[in-house]
Amino acid sequence: MTPRLPLVGACGVFIGWQLVIHPQKITLNERTRMISAAKRLRALIVDDESHARENLKMLIDDFCPTVEVVALAASAREAETLVDELDPDLVFLDIMMPGKNGFGFLNALDQRGFEVIFTTAHGEHALSAFREGAVHYLEKPINVDDLLEAVQRAERLVLRDDKPADDELSRLIAQIHAKDSGRTSIATGDGLIFVNYDEIIHLEAQDQYTMVYLTEGRKLLSSRNIKYFEDKLGDRVFFRIHRSFLINVIHHLKAFHRTDGGVVVMSSGVEIPISRRKLSAFMERIQSL
Repeated sequence: MTPRLPLVGACGVFIGWQLVIHPQKITLNERTRMISAAKRLRALIVDDESHARENLKMLIDDFCPTVEVVALAASAREAETLVDELDPDLVFLDIMMPGKNGFGFLNALDQRGFEVIFTTAHGEHALSAFREGAVHYLEKPINVDDLLEAVQRAERLVLRDDKPADDELSRLIAQIHAKDSGRTSIATGDGLIFVNYDEIIHLEAQDQYTMVYLTEGRKLLSSRNIKYFEDKLGDRVFFRIHRSFLINVIHHLKAFHRTDGGVVVMSSGVEIPISRRKLSAFMERIQSL
């Protein structure tokens, strides 16, 4: 007979159909009371990448028996509708999404009736802010042990009604935004040049290099490719409108014209085309400005 392997979940270890509680983490009576509650935690997964949504759902289904994934959302707009319809207890929220990002989604809510676990491939400065705050996060690619820890914490917050105040989450978001609005380094053949975000008008891919166009007619040729800058700079200030162009929508976007499929005009007077597949996300993004 093939032995049954234990399945570790947020509530304990399942061996066959028997649940064995982790006594060192929570008492038997308390966990039994939680499991026998009227419902499991109802979770919504929000991520613009389909494989990321499906992979996280698979991990939750396999390792978190107290969590029921009730829906998957591919955008902040879709998530807003699903939150109203489903009233989830928990939202796994990606930060970096085209159009309205995870922070924009939270800021658009009149009130937050759920706990948040951020899923992020964000820069180290944001991770530091999460570590210092009361909000939990999962760094991509997601580790099962980290997932279990995050879910256990969410259980305690939801079931014991021990939730962090909304203003604490707002302060954390503001802290990350402030850091996102600062400075960055640009690697050139001579070393590193440090510039403020508001000095960068747009970036243009040139094979494996990137031309960075700055205010006052300056420009720098970087040895990094444009995907590197897209990941590094994030999506609050910058937006990738084309495979070859990354623009500063906060400080230097002057106009948008629908001619020729969509064109933006930057503060420098340069006109840049928008790719057809980026147009919908771009329109959603500028509506939040």
